[in-house]
Amino acid sequence: MRFRFLWFLLALPAACGSGPSAERIQALGSGVLVIEIDGWRRDHLATYGYGQSTMPYLEKWAQECLVLEDAWSSGSSVLPATVALLTGCDPSLSRHPGIALDNGTLLPLAFPWELPKDMPLLAFQFLMAGWNTALFDSTGKTNEIKRIHVGFERLGQKAVPGSQEAQVYRLPDLEAQWMDWLRGLDHGSDWYAHWHVADLEAFTRDTPFEPSESPAAPWDYLPPIAAGEPAFQALPPSRVAPGLESMQDYVAAYDAALLRLDQDLQALLESLRSRNLLGRTTVVLVGGYGMGFGESGLFADAGTLSEVDLAVPLLVRPAAELGIPTGRRIAGLASLVDVAPTVLELARLPVPTGWQGRSLGPLWRGESAIRSEAFAIPAIHEGFAVIDQQGLFLHMWPQRGGSPLLEASWFGKVGGHEEPFEVLLARGQGLRPLAYRHGVKDSERSGTIRSEGLAWQRWTGGLAAYLHSDPFGRRRGVWVDDPSADPPFQAIPDWVR
Repeated sequence: MRFRFLWFLLALPAACGSGPSAERIQALGSGVLVIEIDGWRRDHLATYGYGQSTMPYLEKWAQECLVLEDAWSSGSSVLPATVALLTGCDPSLSRHPGIALDNGTLLPLAFPWELPKDMPLLAFQFLMAGWNTALFDSTGKTNEIKRIHVGFERLGQKAVPGSQEAQVYRLPDLEAQWMDWLRGLDHGSDWYAHWHVADLEAFTRDTPFEPSESPAAPWDYLPPIAAGEPAFQALPPSRVAPGLESMQDYVAAYDAALLRLDQDLQALLESLRSRNLLGRTTVVLVGGYGMGFGESGLFADAGTLSEVDLAVPLLVRPAAELGIPTGRRIAGLASLVDVAPTVLELARLPVPTGWQGRSLGPLWRGESAIRSEAFAIPAIHEGFAVIDQQGLFLHMWPQRGGSPLLEASWFGKVGGHEEPFEVLLARGQGLRPLAYRHGVKDSERSGTIRSEGLAWQRWTGGLAAYLHSDPFGRRRGVWVDDPSADPPFQAIPDWVR
């Protein structure tokens, strides 16, 4: 059987890999725990219709949650996803375009992610309201985002990025750091914590796995190994693992990692229950981005604009004291930028003006849809995605923003490509989130949604250029503060002025 390894993991104790023992801690006030999980694709969970029970505890936990059926990432890598979750704003606003020279040339930065100085930050909103705040990062990747730590009183032990020898903290390690922090809070303290969890990014390592003896299409092959990464149509060298002899094995290893993650989540969430913290604690489980296995040209990797990269799980378990009916599936389009205003509403705190995100509250109250479309950016090349109730539109430039290897692996050669690559994917019957029909030809609709995407790209790019102008006041790009602009996209937020 393809998933024969599951019996082994299911037999492990429920508390395997758990953090500290469930001793009592002092009575705390209200709490918010947001757990951001890298590489967590939605369609590999039975909660969202997958045929295998990869996360059995999560399936039970979902009965206490509001399960968002149609949530999408704002970007297909750690940095844009984390920026969206912690700012409530489109991540494009936090991409520094580079240093402008007098001749108009832009020099790219080694670390181009920088939060604008006046942007309202989620952690700072909690801090101003008197809450204790903490960030626990599994890999140290958030250190590449300038100002992302503003508003956090406590930062967990930082892993050092860029080295294979660097320590990467798994979910139980973050739990131990988090519990140590909670023990030091005063009686009755309100608290907010954000975890960045990268366990699934290590799915080719340290996960018990038994190779399948029954390969089945379309997974019964192994692509070539790329000379470097990222690259299309080839395995990244960092993902190659002994014993994984086909893409079916890689998929099975990913599902095994999901099961291990499920066990660690069970230990965490049940420890919350045993410590009587669930009554006043809101828990949010959210995928930062997904993981591809050839569907969009990437193998055991992420970074494109496809649904496997962008369609993520989102489960909200409101604190019991809020009295919100749970155990429900919530329809309606949602974006990662909507998480920040949502947790502020659940914490009974005001939402700052000028965020692109909108609270999900109207969805579970049955009032109205909160958005008609969502936007996302890729990690490895230029372009954008527009998601709406009808489908997914991809506007990609694989020949821009990446290495020559990336362009050659997409087109078969370097150079000679002047036009973007566009795909319109229509949702299937019943508008199920991942039931897409490929090769849809609808020039009128493509033209309309392309115009919307380009307007969004122009607005975010122009505003980002203004926000990141250099100390001499030179502005990069064009910033149009004109509500009559054609087509209008969005008013300039108050915090910009």
